[in-house]
Formats: sequence, C-alpha cells, structure tokens
Amino acid sequence: MIDLVLKDVELGRYARERIDHKLTKAVERYPRELQVRVSLEENRGVFNARVMTSVNGRELFGHHESRSKLEALDHAIFKFDRQLLKLSDRHVKKPKARRMDRGIVPTSEPMMDDGEADAAGTYGGFV
Repeated sequence: MIDLVLKDVELGRYARERIDHKLTKAVERYPRELQVRVSLEENRGVFNARVMTSVNGRELFGHHESRSKLEALDHAIFKFDRQLLKLSDRHVKKPKARRMDRGIVPTSEPMMDDGEADAAGTYGGFV
C-alpha cells in the first residue's frame, strides 16, 4: 500500500502513475506486503522527496533534493529500491541456498578412513 503526502506541491496524473508503477515494481520483490509512504514538498524552488517504510523494526529511507519534481522522486525511489533489494536478498538467500547456487552440495556419505579408501581404490593422496 502506498501513501502519498504532498506539501505545497501539485502532482499530475502521469507523475502519480509513475510513482505507483516504480514502487509497485520495487515492493513486489519483497515477500511481504509493505506500507510505503512517499512525501514530496517544495521549499524555495527545491523539491524534497522522501520514500519510507518500516520492515521488521528497521527503517528504509530514500531521500533526494532537486529542482525537478520527477528527478527528486525518481532518485528517492531508486535509493529506496536499492535498500529494499539488499534487505530482500539478505532474507531470501540462506546459506544452504547459496551453496546450492554455487553447486557445492554437502555429501551425505560417511567418511572413510585411509585403510578403507586404499581397499576401495579411491584414495586421492600422495603415495
């Protein structure tokens, strides 16, 4: 869910759709539904954009200032998306999943001592 807060700024339909599209795309990567707050305000010709959410007690925050509304929003969303991507990679990728991705799979065969390995002809050491 996306909350849009505007202070002394008017935003057209195109900009609203752009914000919605980019944030929806970013939030889809995270496995849980997030409450995202977008704030845009203008102060002396400079637009200040903030994108915020809280995930498991941790605050994710993208912030950017620019003279262009869309540039401020795009950069703030990009910074927020980058933080969310790092967090989702950290939670999704478990050590076992990383080993499976690299092709390193622990074997379930019991270890043999040197005498059994010599008898089986599988000893890989030096003679």
